[in-house]
Amino acid sequence: SITTFATEKPQKSSALNILNISDECGTYANLFQKNHSQGQSFIKAAAIHTELCERLYQEQRVQLIALDVALSNLDSHCRSVVEVHEVFNAISEKEISKQNMLIKSLPIDIEIIRNISVHSEILKSAGITVNSQKSYSLADFVSLDEFTALAEKGRDAYGQLSRSVQELEDTVQYVKLGTETVKKKKYNNNFSKMESTLIQIRERFAKLRKHAETIERDLSRVQSKISEILKSNARSLSSQSSIFDALAEYQAKEYLPDMQRIDEWLREQVAFFVKCKNIMTSTMISSLQQISHLESTIAGVPGTLSALESEIKLKAQEFKQLSNIRQMPLAYVYMLSY
Repeated sequence: SITTFATEKPQKSSALNILNISDECGTYANLFQKNHSQGQSFIKAAAIHTELCERLYQEQRVQLIALDVALSNLDSHCRSVVEVHEVFNAISEKEISKQNMLIKSLPIDIEIIRNISVHSEILKSAGITVNSQKSYSLADFVSLDEFTALAEKGRDAYGQLSRSVQELEDTVQYVKLGTETVKKKKYNNNFSKMESTLIQIRERFAKLRKHAETIERDLSRVQSKISEILKSNARSLSSQSSIFDALAEYQAKEYLPDMQRIDEWLREQVAFFVKCKNIMTSTMISSLQQISHLESTIAGVPGTLSALESEIKLKAQEFKQLSNIRQMPLAYVYMLSY
């Protein structure tokens, strides 16, 4: 509510109660001094509140810049790891699919070499003693049990490898989705309003300061005038009294109420800025925790990917013999052609 600022001008009374000119001047001096003090209290409070709003705004601006940098880094790291994973995924999928196909088709490949007879002349030329009463197939010259056991071992190994590759795929997709989600969050809903409000705060503070300077200047002039009157030994204030009254009334009805309105409005803006800052800080802490978790997850991907690449190469060497049975018919045909 707006305070009513009294002019407190001296009251005229009967001849017996007429204030002497010194007392009357003192009353006016006190009145303008009181208005000046009131104005100074407004300007001091307004300066504190304006500075606080400036600081809250700058803190939020810095927070947004820091968050933008963190998001930009996260996005860059995410895109990098997704690109590397895409290359790895294509290679690993091809290699695992090839090995799984060999394992799955082993019974068929074995059946094929069982049905391919080996000419006795070829066996003789190779120095292999054969029973002329028995027919031989390509299957007679390999350890089918060993290949079957190797295929079973490969099935387990590549099953585990496939699960590990899928886990990495899930991790990368989690990072990708998490990055997209955190980037879509609205972090500066009230920031543009804070910017426009801060401009108004500066304008109103400047207006309030101008009022305070005017009141201070009025006080100085009144004090100078009173000093002149007292030195002149005048018996009355005469026309100067009405000037003082008008000036005091203008301060009480115009300057001081306007300063009070600005003071109250500034207090409301401080509350608004504090609320915005608290919301932003809470959101930022939550988002930075998400970003930190995603960055930590991303940091673990290269190591996992490298380990899987090595594992795929080792498995390819360990189970490369699985392709031998499939290649036997072609090798046999090639041998027959010479």
